[in-house]
Amino acid sequence: MDRIVDELIGLCVSAAIVGNNGLVWFATPGFYPKTDEFKNFAKAFDQQSNCVYDGLLFQNQIYTVTSHNSTTIQAVSLNGYMVLKKCQECFVFAYDEDKISYESCKDAVFALAERIVTNNLDKE
Repeated sequence: MDRIVDELIGLCVSAAIVGNNGLVWFATPGFYPKTDEFKNFAKAFDQQSNCVYDGLLFQNQIYTVTSHNSTTIQAVSLNGYMVLKKCQECFVFAYDEDKISYESCKDAVFALAERIVTNNLDKE
């Protein structure tokens, strides 16, 4: 798992692998997210979630959800964007404020989530 996380670090400025309980398993250096925010993110994958209407609060900013389904959430704020991709027991999260392109960030998150599932690394 460490090698896979290192690859993510090379592609995303601020990213984490987070358990469905909101606890951070791995994070890029210098990124210190709040567990409470991630607990809300885990709940946001539910199709009945209000996040589509209310947005997602992260680092005192509201991110407007632009795409939402049971495995993927994409959202934007005035200053940046976030991408979340759900695995079985965790989700991959990354956000950026225009240091890298949105497509590069999204591709990295999707690829990492797929590798986690494919290699059965989706265990706490």
